[in-house]
Amino acid sequence: MGRTFHIMFASISLVTIQRLSAIVRTTPLTSLPKRTSEAE
Repeated sequence: MGRTFHIMFASISLVTIQRLSAIVRTTPLTSLPKRTSEAE
């Protein structure tokens, strides 16, 4: 049971990392500094 759980957790973490990386790639980095400057 322990091994299967670790395998499932590893696969889920890899998928989430891939999704986050894809979102970061699609999101323009120029929009981040503007948001931070407006917040200040």
